[in-house]
Amino acid sequence: MSQKQRQKLGSAIASTILSVFWAVSLVGVDKAQAAVLHYNFHEKTYRYNGFFKVDDSSVTGIGVEYVTVSEGRFNGFDPGPGWRISDNGNYNNLTQRAGAVFYQGAFRGLFTGDSFNGFTPQDYYPGQSPEFPNGGSRVQRGRANWRIFTTQSDDPSMWTSRISGYLELSEQITRPGQPSGVSVYREEIDDAEVYYTLVPEPLTAGGTALALAGLSWLKHKKKKAA
Repeated sequence: MSQKQRQKLGSAIASTILSVFWAVSLVGVDKAQAAVLHYNFHEKTYRYNGFFKVDDSSVTGIGVEYVTVSEGRFNGFDPGPGWRISDNGNYNNLTQRAGAVFYQGAFRGLFTGDSFNGFTPQDYYPGQSPEFPNGGSRVQRGRANWRIFTTQSDDPSMWTSRISGYLELSEQITRPGQPSGVSVYREEIDDAEVYYTLVPEPLTAGGTALALAGLSWLKHKKKKAA
């Protein structure tokens, strides 16, 4: 086989490999766009964040459509270490409790939220506390309320997602013969914009990278042959 024939054969093989990788990449893209989508989201004021997954295979692309989130979590308004949440943190679990809104087939934002009045310290004592041997009590509790909402502007193609809510932690100490002492910590956020980032599926990212690498190699071989 001559040098020229070997070059043609190499180019043909490279083209075949590139086609296969490109097809795999496109399959990955179609799967990501027409099956389970994985999004991360955040807001910039307090840097609250989270993630969710939604299956958009039922989306028709006509008007406004809502799809239930299959998995997700909001990481915000957490009282931090040392506090116990009586429902094990499910108040900010988005799984099957949040909705994703699509307009003309395109994802626009979330509708979700929750409230909770059950934060207590890990060493919580509902009655008399051991730290007051002569009588008295120390009561600590917390509550949270938040919601993410997505609205449409006067321009039907323009949508905005925002988050509002608060976290409140309070402590009340009483001792016989002394006035009660109450301290309250409150953190709140009002209409902060939420940003979404689509997380590519591993197959999509890998297939695209391989396809681009194959294309680069093919161009290099053609240039070298010329």
